[in-house]
Amino acid sequence: MPYKDEDTRRAYDQDRKRIGRSRDSLTLSPTLLDLPSDFRLTQARDILGILAEQLEIVRNDDDLKSTERARTIASVCSVALKAIEAGDIAKRIEEIERTLKPRKSA
Repeated sequence: MPYKDEDTRRAYDQDRKRIGRSRDSLTLSPTLLDLPSDFRLTQARDILGILAEQLEIVRNDDDLKSTERARTIASVCSVALKAIEAGDIAKRIEEIERTLKPRKSA
Protein backbone atom coordinates (compact mmCIF):
# COMPACT_ATOMS: atom_id res chain seq x y z
CA MET A 1 0.00 0.00 0.00
CA PRO A 2 1.71 3.20 -1.12
CA TYR A 3 1.76 6.17 1.21
CA LYS A 4 2.49 9.74 0.22
CA ASP A 5 3.81 10.56 3.65
CA GLU A 6 7.24 8.98 4.20
CA ASP A 7 6.78 8.69 7.99
CA THR A 8 3.45 6.89 7.61
CA ARG A 9 5.00 4.44 5.14
CA ARG A 10 7.96 3.83 7.43
CA ALA A 11 5.64 3.19 10.40
CA TYR A 12 3.57 0.78 8.30
CA ASP A 13 6.69 -1.12 7.18
CA GLN A 14 7.99 -1.36 10.73
CA ASP A 15 4.66 -2.73 11.99
CA ARG A 16 4.43 -5.21 9.11
CA LYS A 17 7.94 -6.50 9.74
CA ARG A 18 7.38 -6.69 13.50
CA ILE A 19 4.21 -8.74 13.00
CA GLY A 20 6.03 -10.98 10.54
CA ARG A 21 8.84 -11.61 13.00
CA SER A 22 6.43 -12.43 15.81
CA ARG A 23 4.48 -14.77 13.53
CA ASP A 24 7.72 -16.54 12.54
CA SER A 25 8.69 -17.06 16.16
CA LEU A 26 5.31 -18.63 16.83
CA THR A 27 5.60 -21.05 13.92
CA LEU A 28 9.08 -22.12 15.00
CA SER A 29 7.68 -23.39 18.26
CA PRO A 30 8.84 -27.00 18.63
CA THR A 31 5.61 -28.19 20.15
CA LEU A 32 2.21 -27.14 21.33
CA LEU A 33 1.06 -28.34 24.72
CA ASP A 34 -2.07 -30.45 24.80
CA LEU A 35 -3.46 -29.51 28.17
CA PRO A 36 -6.85 -30.68 29.40
CA SER A 37 -9.53 -28.01 29.33
CA ASP A 38 -9.90 -28.11 33.12
CA PHE A 39 -6.15 -27.62 33.68
CA ARG A 40 -5.34 -24.60 35.83
CA LEU A 41 -2.01 -23.30 37.03
CA THR A 42 -2.43 -22.45 40.67
CA GLN A 43 1.12 -22.15 41.92
CA ALA A 44 4.52 -21.23 40.61
CA ARG A 45 5.72 -24.83 40.90
CA ASP A 46 3.02 -25.87 38.38
CA ILE A 47 4.61 -23.56 35.84
CA LEU A 48 8.11 -24.83 36.55
CA GLY A 49 7.18 -28.38 35.51
CA ILE A 50 5.82 -27.21 32.18
CA LEU A 51 8.81 -24.95 31.59
CA ALA A 52 11.21 -27.81 32.32
CA GLU A 53 9.46 -29.97 29.71
CA GLN A 54 9.55 -27.21 27.13
CA LEU A 55 13.19 -26.44 27.84
CA GLU A 56 14.11 -30.08 27.26
CA ILE A 57 12.18 -30.10 23.96
CA VAL A 58 13.98 -26.98 22.77
CA ARG A 59 17.38 -28.36 23.76
CA ASN A 60 16.76 -31.58 21.81
CA ASP A 61 15.26 -29.95 18.69
CA ASP A 62 17.77 -30.33 15.86
CA ASP A 63 15.77 -28.09 13.50
CA LEU A 64 16.48 -24.91 15.46
CA LYS A 65 19.44 -22.71 14.64
CA SER A 66 21.79 -22.06 17.54
CA THR A 67 20.66 -18.43 17.81
CA GLU A 68 17.00 -19.41 17.89
CA ARG A 69 17.73 -22.11 20.46
CA ALA A 70 19.69 -19.67 22.63
CA ARG A 71 16.97 -17.02 22.41
CA THR A 72 14.27 -19.54 23.29
CA ILE A 73 16.24 -21.00 26.18
CA ALA A 74 16.92 -17.51 27.54
CA SER A 75 13.22 -16.70 27.33
CA VAL A 76 12.18 -19.91 29.07
CA CYS A 77 14.81 -19.39 31.77
CA SER A 78 13.60 -15.85 32.33
CA VAL A 79 10.03 -17.05 32.86
CA ALA A 80 11.25 -19.87 35.10
CA LEU A 81 13.22 -17.42 37.22
CA LYS A 82 10.14 -15.24 37.63
CA ALA A 83 8.10 -18.31 38.63
CA ILE A 84 10.73 -19.28 41.20
CA GLU A 85 10.75 -15.75 42.60
CA ALA A 86 6.94 -15.75 42.76
CA GLY A 87 7.03 -19.04 44.65
CA ASP A 88 9.60 -17.69 47.08
CA ILE A 89 7.56 -14.56 47.67
CA ALA A 90 4.42 -16.64 48.27
CA LYS A 91 6.27 -18.72 50.88
CA ARG A 92 7.56 -15.61 52.61
CA ILE A 93 4.09 -14.05 52.70
CA GLU A 94 2.64 -17.24 54.21
CA GLU A 95 5.34 -17.24 56.88
CA ILE A 96 4.66 -13.59 57.71
CA GLU A 97 0.92 -14.25 57.90
CA ARG A 98 1.54 -17.24 60.21
CA THR A 99 3.68 -15.06 62.44
CA LEU A 100 1.19 -12.19 62.54
CA LYS A 101 -1.92 -14.32 63.06
CA PRO A 102 -1.21 -15.09 66.77
CA ARG A 103 -0.48 -11.41 67.41
CA LYS A 104 -3.77 -10.38 65.86
CA SER A 105 -5.85 -12.71 68.03
CA ALA A 106 -4.04 -11.70 71.23
